[in-house]
Amino acid sequence: MALIKFWLKLERTVVATLLGLIVICVFMAAVMRTVGLPIIWSVDIAQLLFVWVCMLGGNQAMHSGDHVGIDYFVKRFSRKVQLGIDAAMYALILFFLAALIVYGIKLTLLNPERELGAVRLPYSLVTAAIPLGGALMFCTAAAQFVYIIRVLLGQVDADYSLSFMQKFVADSDPVAPAQAKL
Repeated sequence: MALIKFWLKLERTVVATLLGLIVICVFMAAVMRTVGLPIIWSVDIAQLLFVWVCMLGGNQAMHSGDHVGIDYFVKRFSRKVQLGIDAAMYALILFFLAALIVYGIKLTLLNPERELGAVRLPYSLVTAAIPLGGALMFCTAAAQFVYIIRVLLGQVDADYSLSFMQKFVADSDPVAPAQAKL
């Protein structure tokens, strides 16, 4: 558990740093263009960093359960049915992420000599974010899927204090302790 917490903190730090670098790159490019000295490589670097922020940030959102979800109808079911629906959704997510990893690797290896605009870096630095980010999200989703299956099978009590389990606790729900039965 300590290793996971360390990894998430490191990942959050990397995402924040990359986002800061994007802001600096774009701001510097705008200022330099205004004074008549455009920086040609800034947009390429910003795009490279943005892809990595999206993929690493996607894993952060997956871990904390912050991805967009529409639960208007699902909230009307019992918690057990909600968990079953969530398990089915995780199975679909895992299938999609597996495809993302496989095709992301193929895309990364497809054209190794392609360069990233003016910076002359290999374009595979951009496309490598897809399988790596997909693999991170796959690991996170798989762990959450296994946890939900274990809750459904009665092997563990549902811990609604876990960030990705918060969606099963209504705002007005008085049953929101860390450990609760289905």
